[in-house]
Amino acid sequence: MNEIDNLYNAKQLIKNHKYVIIIWHDPGCPVCEHYLDTIKDMPNEFPQCVFALLNGDDYTDDKVFEPDGAPVTFFFKNGKRLMAPHGQAPVEIIRDNIQSIIDGTFKTMREHEQDQLDNLEDLYTPQT
Repeated sequence: MNEIDNLYNAKQLIKNHKYVIIIWHDPGCPVCEHYLDTIKDMPNEFPQCVFALLNGDDYTDDKVFEPDGAPVTFFFKNGKRLMAPHGQAPVEIIRDNIQSIIDGTFKTMREHEQDQLDNLEDLYTPQT
């Protein structure tokens, strides 16, 4: 996995690659260590994605990527951040999320919410 320690390098990865996954982690964080071990083979499983590690202790730039906890995984497609979940997740969920981003079936929380609102509107719109 690539390692980045500043905002410029992160932006270059995001700008120059279609799929970028940046994992913010803190050394000595047991959840981070477990998570990194869980995803260590994913770059081989998803070669179309660029994976990068951002070590919280080594990050030298402003707070664009600094979350309020660790680990955090930032998912980007075509330069747009799609989501940034916190913490550990089952490997199947991580794979499904990555695959849905690649397949074009991924929906942001906002898109899911709009779908729910549209469905409610359809349910409660009087039929003529």
